[in-house]
Amino acid sequence: MYLGIPGWRDDFDRSIAMARAFDPATRALVIMYKYVLGFMHGMLLPDQAALTDTLYVHEAAFSYTAAFRDADSVASLDALRRGLVIAQDSGNRFVESRLAIVLSRLDVGSNGAMLSGTSSDQSMAVTVVLFTQGKALVNLEFDSAPNDPIDPGVATDIGRKQDAAVKNGLPE
Repeated sequence: MYLGIPGWRDDFDRSIAMARAFDPATRALVIMYKYVLGFMHGMLLPDQAALTDTLYVHEAAFSYTAAFRDADSVASLDALRRGLVIAQDSGNRFVESRLAIVLSRLDVGSNGAMLSGTSSDQSMAVTVVLFTQGKALVNLEFDSAPNDPIDPGVATDIGRKQDAAVKNGLPE
């Protein structure tokens, strides 16, 4: 890839131009290949072209998710997660924030969300599940060792059980 062969940057630019004739996923893959590997190996620096191209990848991930979230929800979530990793690795905080917000949404109660991070003093991992059910606002917090956050599936399962308990306990 970066073997010192003259014109390798131009090869990537031509590859991206050629990929435009194919489906959006192919173009996104070519763009990711150029920039993720280029940034990781220090061969490319973020510039306006990188921002424009990587924003295309971001929009492609959103489009894929919107189009296939009902038919293939696992694949659409995987596309968003891959986009988040790319955004984090490339330092694109706008895209990272937007994807993190979408991924934080949770199918628990109404307006469910899951947020994970570390405590302000860095002493523990903290995961919070928030949702509403009728007039109730539910806030579940899971604290654990700093490098051992609760499994998101377990937190979601507990959130769904709490949602059912709240729903059953609310007056009609």
